[in-house]
Amino acid sequence: MEAVNKLLDKARVACSLPSDVALAEKLGVSRQLVSQWRKGANPLSDDRIAQIAHLAKEDGGRWLLTIHAERASGAAAKDWQKLLRQFGAAAAVACVAVMPLISQATALAVHIM
Repeated sequence: MEAVNKLLDKARVACSLPSDVALAEKLGVSRQLVSQWRKGANPLSDDRIAQIAHLAKEDGGRWLLTIHAERASGAAAKDWQKLLRQFGAAAAVACVAVMPLISQATALAVHIM
């Protein structure tokens, strides 16, 4: 439930929405449904997680993993946590590989100007 609340808050901030009522309107759902999501009374579907992550300008895959890992229990919880750690490690490796390329492109752009 904590991850869902963080995602909803990020979407509100990214869209400059003052309240959950405004977020509900943006999503085309009722205020009550957003409240149920926040309380964990009505879980977000995968499609809805992806939609809200898009509004928040966040990676939908990361949020899917995070929310599923938080919801899961027993052996499934361990597997979701493992996937989440692997995703995080893969993202870190990708950033390390891409950052030098971005630096080179920035240096080239500055040199050209």
